[in-house]
Amino acid sequence: MLHPFASKAEAKRGASAFAQQLSRYIGTGSFEGPGQGQAVAGAPFRPSGYGSTIDGINWEASSVTHDIIPDDGWTMSVEVETQETAEG
Repeated sequence: MLHPFASKAEAKRGASAFAQQLSRYIGTGSFEGPGQGQAVAGAPFRPSGYGSTIDGINWEASSVTHDIIPDDGWTMSVEVETQETAEG
């Protein structure tokens, strides 16, 4: 909740709506791997090789950290969340 509200009543409604939005998130995770320039927070994230339970979910990157590590190259860590299960 980045924006102030005009009144206490609006703030309560906003907080309630925000809490409902957060309660719908049913999955979180984190992945590490080679750096990818298109990996940014808010972007879709599609893992592969983890099986349909993980690969079949539409993940969204909630945070992305890019690191340059001497002798290892460019890596990234991605925190993800989703509002759905693999079944739908």
